[in-house]
Amino acid sequence: IEQETTNYTAEQNKSYSTDFSMNSHEVKNSLRIFFDNWFGTVEVSESIKFVFYTNANIKKENKVGVLKDMKESLPEKPLLQLLYEKKYDEAFPFVLPIFREYYLEQHKKHVKKDEDIALFEKMLDSMNEEKWKKFFDLIEWNFGKADETEVRKKVNDLVGEICLKYDVNKKYTQTIVAQI
Repeated sequence: IEQETTNYTAEQNKSYSTDFSMNSHEVKNSLRIFFDNWFGTVEVSESIKFVFYTNANIKKENKVGVLKDMKESLPEKPLLQLLYEKKYDEAFPFVLPIFREYYLEQHKKHVKKDEDIALFEKMLDSMNEEKWKKFFDLIEWNFGKADETEVRKKVNDLVGEICLKYDVNKKYTQTIVAQI
């Protein structure tokens, strides 16, 4: 048992009609959940994998929130594209301040004392660039993927094809597909 590894996968599925940027609430909130799971539950384990799956695409960042106070120009590519490509040197100067502000803002809603927020700040301060890379390397970004309706149709079609191929009773097949 000691030599076995338990692998965890945490997934956020987002079906939306608008595209996402790093400043999208859904992206920031997913990162907060991923980070809390990674840092708190599995103590910076590499046996956990995070999946952000969406039918929406990536859009370019606007200089809003923390970014509007930054003098540096945003990179040519969208920040989420840079994270997807693991170009952290270009992304982190912008992504990490966005994440930090959102992370602390969310935790302030749920703590009773300022000292509690100081613990979250210390936790974030303990993260150096290598630790951030380790964390973001565990995230699988999936943009522009099939939505739930498309996935269900593909599964339905596949079950039908398999049942035909193996001559499975049609009534039984319909019951299986209805359960999916």
